[in-house]
Amino acid sequence: MNFSELQTAFYDRFSENATSSRFNATKVKSWLNEGYRILLSEIKKNDTDKVIRRTNVYTLCSDAGSSTGTTLYVDSVSGMQKGQYLVVSDETHFETVQIASISALTVTLVSPGLVNTYTDGDYVASNQIWLPGNFLSLHSIIVEDITSTDHSANVLNQSSQIQMETNTGYINSKAMPTNFYISGCDYSYGNVTAGAGTTTTVFASTGLSAHEADYYVDWIFTNQIRSAWARVTASAITPAKTLTLDTTIASQTSGDSCSLRRQLYSVFFNTMPDKQYAYRISYNASSPNMVNAYDIPILEERHHQVIVDYALMKAAQAARRLEEVPMFKQDYFEGLARIKQQYYCPTDGSISIRTAQDVYDEITRSRYGR
Repeated sequence: MNFSELQTAFYDRFSENATSSRFNATKVKSWLNEGYRILLSEIKKNDTDKVIRRTNVYTLCSDAGSSTGTTLYVDSVSGMQKGQYLVVSDETHFETVQIASISALTVTLVSPGLVNTYTDGDYVASNQIWLPGNFLSLHSIIVEDITSTDHSANVLNQSSQIQMETNTGYINSKAMPTNFYISGCDYSYGNVTAGAGTTTTVFASTGLSAHEADYYVDWIFTNQIRSAWARVTASAITPAKTLTLDTTIASQTSGDSCSLRRQLYSVFFNTMPDKQYAYRISYNASSPNMVNAYDIPILEERHHQVIVDYALMKAAQAARRLEEVPMFKQDYFEGLARIKQQYYCPTDGSISIRTAQDVYDEITRSRYGR
């Protein structure tokens, strides 16, 4: 289950409105993350390992209008993000452009944008996928062909250089991606305006994109007027777009021109896609928290319910539903015990399943895999 599904599983079992002041969605999120951190510490696993899912860009120009200059009309914006490079192609032209902003099904491109004019049915694709803001290092990437009936999957190999495969300027992938390389670039929001509450470490700002809460954690907030900066420790998008900083910026006031900057990394694949693929990316993060709706706990899915059980236990305590606390508490500790019996951490840092022989070896030799 990904993080969004964990939240759904919580509300399916705890019959109370999600907007309850005792435990709103933000509180549930904090309990799920707390349960996840405790679980990882119990199995002595590096608590910064995370898994996300991404899809590449593969769509067509739409019939909303002719795509030219800095305006691109598309059938879908799935997989697109600001700053990403796209390839737009018809049977005779092939251009690489960069996304400046996205609004509904209209993509604004960085000037000068497209040289030629593209119409309904022309191709738009990208072999670039942004990694999360908390990305530190990569463990593995698995690519799955989600459009085929067999859902074949491959483990990708890392390469120092990628050459995109094309055929006479027309998007034409010869096979599933087999290699990738990681590239970094400054991904900046210019002219972010400081709003209300600017004399504290909490800032309401305009100019923020509506990403998931905590998306901007570890980004650098710079006040250009005060010549000062601070690191973002938390961010929210409702009820207002806010940033929490680790340091108060002296004299900051509403209307100050500010910016957000993060050294984001992206993955480029060896082939220009002719369909949409699903990528399962395992990486080491700067925070153990799940912040993106698609974050996946780095455990087998059958053990994800333990994280939900912890959140249920905390919610029952907060709601004073004391008759339910022992039930959720028992479910949590029984699940935790099962996990501790099955997982161990070899010296290479990976997670493995215990076998009967593993357990025997651990007992007889006192220590195993440490």
